[in-house]
Amino acid sequence: MLFRSVDQQQIEPAQARLELDHLVLAHGLDEFDHEPLVINGNGDPATGNVFINNSSGWRQPITLNAPLRAFAAAGETWTVNSPISGVGAFITTGPGTVLFDWNTANSYSGGTWVKDGELRLSRAATNVSVPGDLTIGDGIGASGSARVVLDATSQQIADVSDVVINSDGRLIITNQPYVEIIRTLSGGGELVVSNSTLRFNDSGNNATFSGSIRGNGDLIKAGAGTFTFDGDNFASGLTLSLFGGATVIDGSWNGAPGSLIDAYGGTALRGNGIAQDVNLRSGAVLAPGGAGGGSGRLTVNKLMLQPSANLFMEINGVNPGVNHDQVVARSEVWVTNATLTLAVNFIPTEGQVITLVDNRSASPVRGVFNNRPKGSVISDSGTSFLLNYA
Repeated sequence: MLFRSVDQQQIEPAQARLELDHLVLAHGLDEFDHEPLVINGNGDPATGNVFINNSSGWRQPITLNAPLRAFAAAGETWTVNSPISGVGAFITTGPGTVLFDWNTANSYSGGTWVKDGELRLSRAATNVSVPGDLTIGDGIGASGSARVVLDATSQQIADVSDVVINSDGRLIITNQPYVEIIRTLSGGGELVVSNSTLRFNDSGNNATFSGSIRGNGDLIKAGAGTFTFDGDNFASGLTLSLFGGATVIDGSWNGAPGSLIDAYGGTALRGNGIAQDVNLRSGAVLAPGGAGGGSGRLTVNKLMLQPSANLFMEINGVNPGVNHDQVVARSEVWVTNATLTLAVNFIPTEGQVITLVDNRSASPVRGVFNNRPKGSVISDSGTSFLLNYA
């Protein structure tokens, strides 16, 4: 059955396209999908422009002169096998599924908002399903009630997309043969990356993600901006690789053993949170505390400082994490000719002990800083310290 709002004129069968603001697909009938579809209005307040109460498909181009709000009933799927263009947004509002399939790319410019239900992205590889910004969830529903799923089909979200996962949202990326790239990642929902790689922050913009991360895939933070993570990471074996800018771990990046933060040259790792293993390569900087500086305490499992990596520690007093930086290492500490840099802004009394790396393992620190053997004197701002390894 096909219904349209009362303010629309009758469309004759011989006409070349359907121009409407309310379409109902029922009983699996899709005899109208041989016509191009043009969305001109807001549709029904409850069910939007397209209401799917029985699984249906659409095979002709869709043009969005206004937002398309698709309401798929629970258990039903609307499969779109055609390109979507225009200036409007694509919005899902029902508990069912919308599937972007086939081998054509979308180009609509109004953004994508999955308020409820599931949007599955299955266009042929490199044929972008989501051409602009993507918002998952409206912050009202239950956890995971709004979902976007990429399953075995790569590069479905445009590289320039800002992705926001709200508290009821979930982005699932599984079995991707190529890297999925987005501009920024933010919000407080759930990210699942399994057997796949997600790269974000290429633009240099700042973003904060406060949600949870699961899966066994890999994440790549690139670009000059600052990425702040203050959520919970439950991933198993996930690697976060850092290329450029700053990454602040203020939450619990404390996945299963084997989870790694791997910082490459030109990037800074900061924060007051908890991490599993941390590896600093040549040219990377580890500096506990917030994005804007100040003292902090970062807790890690294993700490590995490679040649020419830089441990930068502010010392403004004797209280660790309050007025001087500290790294707490629960497992091994490896220092391989890395650089130790101090920024001292107070005058200690003789004999005061400042613990920069609190090694809580049963093993002593392995290795030394570059030209800093045990017993070396290191000075800054007229204050000198005797260096000890334990």
